[in-house]
Order: sequence, then C-alpha cells, then structure tokens
Amino acid sequence: MTYLQRDMPEESRAYCAGILRGIREFQRRSASALKDETPDYCDSAFASIREEWEEAVDDPGQVRLLASYLEEEDLL
Repeated sequence: MTYLQRDMPEESRAYCAGILRGIREFQRRSASALKDETPDYCDSAFASIREEWEEAVDDPGQVRLLASYLEEEDLL
C-alpha cells in the first residue's frame, strides 16, 4: 500500500499483480507439502489480496487494468 500512499497507482497495480502471479505459480508448480495441508489457501489468499487492493486503490480504471492482466496471463 506504500505505492498508493505515494499516489503511484500504476506501480501499486504492478506490485499487486506480481504478488498474485507468485501465488498462482506456487499453487501450480510447487511440490510443497503446504499445498496439500491447506488446499484452499492459495485461492483464498489470492482473492483476499486482490479485494484489499481493489478497495484501497478505489479507481475503476486501475481495477479493470488488473483484471485484464490477470485474464490475459490466465491467472484467474
């Protein structure tokens, strides 16, 4: 949220997208036992982080840009 506090919504969107990408890559590629112990954690964390960012940015244009990116990269 530091980027948003500094009025840098594009950078904030890129940072959030990176976190979300990391969650999906962990979910899809990791052999960690953690995935087996908490199978819904990645989906829950992904949704929670996305929702928190969308509320904080409070900019429909930025929200649409993130949604487009997530869809294009098959991260949804």
